[in-house]
Order: sequence, then structure tokens, then C-alpha cells
Amino acid sequence: MNISSGMRAEEGAVEDIRILEDGVELTTIGGTEPVGLCGSGILAAIRELLKSGVVRKTGTFVKEGRFPDSDIRAEHLRVAADGKRSFALSEAPNEIIVTQDDVRQVQLAKGAILSGFEALLQKAGIEMSDLDEVLIAGQFGAHLPAESLTGTGILPEEVGDRLKYVGNTSLTGAYMALMSVDVRQELDQLSHEMDYMELSATKNYETLFTECLTFPSAKRHK
Repeated sequence: MNISSGMRAEEGAVEDIRILEDGVELTTIGGTEPVGLCGSGILAAIRELLKSGVVRKTGTFVKEGRFPDSDIRAEHLRVAADGKRSFALSEAPNEIIVTQDDVRQVQLAKGAILSGFEALLQKAGIEMSDLDEVLIAGQFGAHLPAESLTGTGILPEEVGDRLKYVGNTSLTGAYMALMSVDVRQELDQLSHEMDYMELSATKNYETLFTECLTFPSAKRHK
């Protein structure tokens, strides 16, 4: 949604990206010609743009002329007539680009997820280092490598080695509830123990959200 070259995770969708010194390497579902970016693809793109120094931690593209003409990054960096910058992952006829607006969309999602994470830790009175594992649920989540989650700052780097992928938990939970009386009783008990937390009403949440918008600093910058 709201990604300029976005598409569903189907054949031709770019699911992983590498920005190398000699070009941009794209991995697509089905190994076919690239058509667009699915969810894992846009996160991989942002991860690589940050890693290569094309996008700053503020979420803005570097200015034209930042890289020498011989640099592959300069070749793929685009500047429109209105001054808006973007990065071309592939050329015509199947041109796939990442725009400034695309980066902002990911940045807003990252800020919302990470700030929720941090707010829950604060409420529980624990530190990130206290976590034994972080569960990544959902069918989409199952296709997100740790390096994309931590490389874009959606999750802190320090939990990168504690991620556990648990798949489509809502579907599994529904199946278990349908098949087991004991599970339904356990779910009923849990429903009375859960505590709802309104993030927008959390003290200093706006400040926390703003802080969580910042991307990780580049680790490879030539």
C-alpha cells in the first residue's frame, strides 16, 4: 500500500535486494524478471539504501553529486525536475524505483512499531536486554529476515539474535480454539488477564514516536 512500485507477494515481486559496488542485485519470487516490490522487498530496499549511505538516518536521500560519477550509487540516483530524489533499482521497461515518499511510508510504520515496543517495555519496567526472545508472527513476518528488521530499525539491533518466527499465529490459534475445549477455556482465562494499553495516551508518547522515526546510521559509507 502507498508504495510507488508496490505489488503483492507473487511471481515477479522483488523480495530481496543488494546494492553492490558493481550494481544492484534483485531477487524475485519465482526467479522471473522484476515487476515490483512486495513488503519484504521494500524493507530490503530501505535497508540497503541506509547501509550504502544513499538515505540518511533522517530518511532523506543524499544530494545529487554526493557520489563520484563512477560510483554505482550515482548512476542509480535520480533527481526529478521538481528536485525530488529517488533511487532506481531496475531500468526500463520494468523500471522499479524507490521514492522519497516510499521511504517516508516505511519510516512511519517503523516509528509506530518501535515506539509501541519501547512503550510496552517501559510499562513493564524492563529493559531490552531483559528479553529472552522476540516473537515475529504473521505470514508476512515469516518472510522478513532479521537483517531487514534491525537494518531498518523496526526492531533494535540488540534483539537480532533473539528473534523467533512463529508463522500465522492467528490462524493457528483459531484452529486450536475450534479443536480443543481446553484451549478455549485457556483463551477465556487469558481474556480476563489482558490489559489494554492506549499508546496515544501514554505519557510523552509523541516524543517517543518522533525519536523512533530515526533510521539506524549507515555502517558502510564510501
